[in-house]
Amino acid sequence: SLNEGIVAAMSGMAEWWDVGPQKVREARARGEGAFPAPAKSDRARWIEVDGPAGKIKLRVVAPETSRGIYLHIHGGGHVLGAADQQDRLLEHFADNTQLTAI
Repeated sequence: SLNEGIVAAMSGMAEWWDVGPQKVREARARGEGAFPAPAKSDRARWIEVDGPAGKIKLRVVAPETSRGIYLHIHGGGHVLGAADQQDRLLEHFADNTQLTAI
């Protein structure tokens, strides 16, 4: 299964709770570890919206003509993932649904 493959690829690596999530995020962004560095999209852009505790940064990929919005909440246990590590997936959603992917 996919999960078994991920577990196998990560075997022997330090656990994130031992090294800290920030170090894992930084290594992931450099492509170190079990996965290659995530590809960035030339189409993706950052926007900020007001939230109850201040500004919230959102990563946006829009199709040429949008018929609505798709809100993608990335995984990583809401600790390890990052919005700018999802560009190719957001492009796929935008291109195949005609929805602006956030």
